[in-house]
Amino acid sequence: PSEELGFPTPTGKLEAISTRLTKHGYPGLPEYKEPYQPTSEYPLLIISGTRRAHITHSKTRDHTPWLLELESLPYVDINPADAADRGLNHGDPLTLKSQWGQINAYANVTNLQPKGIVGMMHGWVNANVNLIMPRAYDPVSGYPSLKEIAVQVSKR
Repeated sequence: PSEELGFPTPTGKLEAISTRLTKHGYPGLPEYKEPYQPTSEYPLLIISGTRRAHITHSKTRDHTPWLLELESLPYVDINPADAADRGLNHGDPLTLKSQWGQINAYANVTNLQPKGIVGMMHGWVNANVNLIMPRAYDPVSGYPSLKEIAVQVSKR
């Protein structure tokens, strides 16, 4: 839209390597970082941003009675094989634990959840999934690690 030619970069050119990042001591290209890996103590990975069709953003769920009518308990989605390994049935109370903390929730046994991965919505006051996440943020974007945390699920 302006009369100036070029790109909105420090060089005015299309940059394959970010000069802004290198100026501040970061790699100019994305680098692969090995994610957290499951261990014998924490054999499952968690995705902490899963959603239900009736909840787009769940920040105020505990203060919205009609949302609690649709889903009144914090559920952890778990594959039937992973649930069976832990003696869990749908609705059973469980503990979700990582090396950073633990919370209590309930089992939602579902074939929609891949084996080895559990999922949980955020936004529950009494089962805040963020409490089991590390306080390690990407130095460039500031984004937390919410899709790669190793956890254990056990029957309460």
